[in-house]
Amino acid sequence: MDKITNIRDEIYTLIIATAAFSSSNTFKGRYEGKAIESADLPTASIYFDSLSQEPVSIGTNRTFEGEADFTIVINSKGTGYDNTDESLDAYCEQIRGQLTDRTLSGTTLDAYMTSIEYNFNNVGESLLGSATISIKAIYTIKET
Repeated sequence: MDKITNIRDEIYTLIIATAAFSSSNTFKGRYEGKAIESADLPTASIYFDSLSQEPVSIGTNRTFEGEADFTIVINSKGTGYDNTDESLDAYCEQIRGQLTDRTLSGTTLDAYMTSIEYNFNNVGESLLGSATISIKAIYTIKET
C-alpha cells in the first residue's frame, strides 16, 4: 500500500497548490474530529476507493500493473444554487488545472479525472454543496 500512499500524497500536493485549498482545509482521508462547520468551508478530502492489479511479467521478480481509484470530495456553501454551483465549478476547475503532470511526479504511468458529480443540501439560509471528483491512477510495481 506504499504506492497508494505515495499517489494520495501527490494528489494532496496537487490540491493544496490551488488558490482555494491549503493544508488547513485539505485532508488525506476521512475528516477526523469535530463535524465540519460552515466556517471551515471550503474543504477537500481525498479518499482511496479501490485497487485492482495483475502481473504483466512472470518469474521471481514479477511486475504488476495496477489501477487505483481515488475520490476527492469538495464541500462548499453558498447563498443559492448559482452561487454554490459557481463556487464548485471554480474549485473543480482549479484542481483539473493542476492535473497537468499525468504521472503525478513519477508515481503513476497515467492519472486522469473520470467524473465529477455535484450534490446540494439546503441548511437554513445557506446551500451546502459538494463535488465528488473521481480520479483513476495507473501504475506499475515490482514484486521483490
